[in-house]
Amino acid sequence: MHAYADALEQIYDKYPDDAEAEIFFGYAVTALAPPTDKAYTYELKGAAILERALAKHPNHPGAMHYLIHAYDHTPLAARGLAAARRYATIAPSAPHALQIPSHIFARLGLWQESIDANRAASNVDDVFWKFLAMRFLLYSYLQTGQDDAAKKVLDELTAIENVNVHHVNIAYVLADMPARYAVERRHWDEAAAISLPRNDYPWTRFPQAEAVLVFVHALGAARTGDATTANNDLGRLQELRAHLVKVEGDVFKDYWLTQIDVHRQMITAWITHAQGKREEALRMLRTAADREDAIERDPVVPGPIISARELLGEMLLENDRPQQALEAFETDLRNEPGRFWSLYGAAQAAERAGDPERARSFYAILVAQTVDADGDRPALKAARTFLQAAKG
Repeated sequence: MHAYADALEQIYDKYPDDAEAEIFFGYAVTALAPPTDKAYTYELKGAAILERALAKHPNHPGAMHYLIHAYDHTPLAARGLAAARRYATIAPSAPHALQIPSHIFARLGLWQESIDANRAASNVDDVFWKFLAMRFLLYSYLQTGQDDAAKKVLDELTAIENVNVHHVNIAYVLADMPARYAVERRHWDEAAAISLPRNDYPWTRFPQAEAVLVFVHALGAARTGDATTANNDLGRLQELRAHLVKVEGDVFKDYWLTQIDVHRQMITAWITHAQGKREEALRMLRTAADREDAIERDPVVPGPIISARELLGEMLLENDRPQQALEAFETDLRNEPGRFWSLYGAAQAAERAGDPERARSFYAILVAQTVDADGDRPALKAARTFLQAAKG
């Protein structure tokens, strides 16, 4: 990748007025970024090149597309919002041009814009692009409490009989969507019963995708008191990690290896907590959260199914430490704005910490973003009840 970027830089130096040379060089620079660089050195360097190109060629779809990729990080996402809102209008016949703006929308918690983009992007025949849109559509519906709408997307995925595209992005979608649907509704029994779909799919080629589903199965087991199953799943996660180490060609392998490690710590922490070792469990989760926060995710992931920081907040609430829980949820919201359960957790924590004004603020945000909710989540009933009582 470095050799490729160096070669493109030489071409760009030789032909500085060639828009394609400039744009491909800018994108190559952004792709050099290691996932652990939270200063976004390469992304910002590449974005500067792409911004210059876009200023000279304001309707160039390549410059706009690659700029969105450069800014696909929560601290940078606001810089890519203008490009995200324009891209579909200048390349409306390209399915990916309809979908890729939702990477920015999801980073900023702009769920309705993500829903609108992915509704359009999922209405295509090409399985690859359709699946990439469906993962963001389901995720965005779940953040807005539209559980029935999310189920329809999942049912549509399940109804597609032949999936002949063997690619890590497709494998991830197949595993992630049913897993996410269970966890985002906090149906732990459903998570504990989940199994690997489509036996005819070559799962052995994509251990990072199977690991997502195994994690959710383990978390469901742990949350329903089945420590034996959860421990068995921990062993399977370790096997998948060993397999992933041998996989070549995945530039985000470090992210996935870290994610498996973090997920194993999360499961172990919950098992430990159930054994009454609460301080030890909390220490595990803090370590896992810090490690997860220190690395950028693969762009195929619309957002965490449940982050270590979010789980830490929930465990702190269970241990009657609302102020610490509030800090955990607020940190998570800075990392992932607008996530349903972190908003609810922050509101609960503030309420229990004796800060009704902050609780009201979080509950109000949650209720506003779930105005079209079609599910029966008790969390929304609690939020509405609090706000109604606050009115006097």
